[in-house]
Amino acid sequence: MEQLVYPHDLLTITLEKDELSSFPEWAQLKLTEFQTVIVTRQKPLSKNKIVVGVRGNQRNQRFAFEINKQRIQKRVTPYEALEQFKFNRLPESRKGFPVFQALRSIQGKHFLSADFGITGSAGYEIVTGDMMVKETSDLDLVLKVDHQISFDKLKKLWEILNQFSVHADVQLVHADRGFSLEEFVQQNGKQVLIKSGTGPFISNAPWNDLIRGKHC
Repeated sequence: MEQLVYPHDLLTITLEKDELSSFPEWAQLKLTEFQTVIVTRQKPLSKNKIVVGVRGNQRNQRFAFEINKQRIQKRVTPYEALEQFKFNRLPESRKGFPVFQALRSIQGKHFLSADFGITGSAGYEIVTGDMMVKETSDLDLVLKVDHQISFDKLKKLWEILNQFSVHADVQLVHADRGFSLEEFVQQNGKQVLIKSGTGPFISNAPWNDLIRGKHC
């Protein structure tokens, strides 16, 4: 059975040394050490491939490429990554970072359901152990949705998640589509930028376009 993957999933992959030769040097070093990539929303050129990205320690170090799905050795979803987070198991040198402090504060809260996942530098560090989180790192979360949620409930959620001295960047996602909770709240739920596998587009009907994929 073909393995399904979605944006933000972290994959452990196999690559030969000669395949890395055309990659930036930093990407070669990162993939040699951790063999971990992030699934992107970009559509591949052929059906049996996916587009993935590798991230370096600098913000401008991002590199995308295609791989065959048969190269996937392991998949960790954002939801599994959040389950793996154990504050007490962090190295002492990492416990003071705002994003980990925030995660510690919200873990176990009633609103943090199984449909929440962690992405970004924190998600990557939790899964790989590669120390990517910085003092300025956002709390990058995804909330998987399959039905419309009331505006008031989402506004309250946004307010709660931004009480921990770190910027909470929350994406509401369905399949390969997603939009920003912050933008949704600031625009009173009327207009957002939806990111999709066919590219970003402005939506005046966010829930319709997110769940039903009208423009995808």
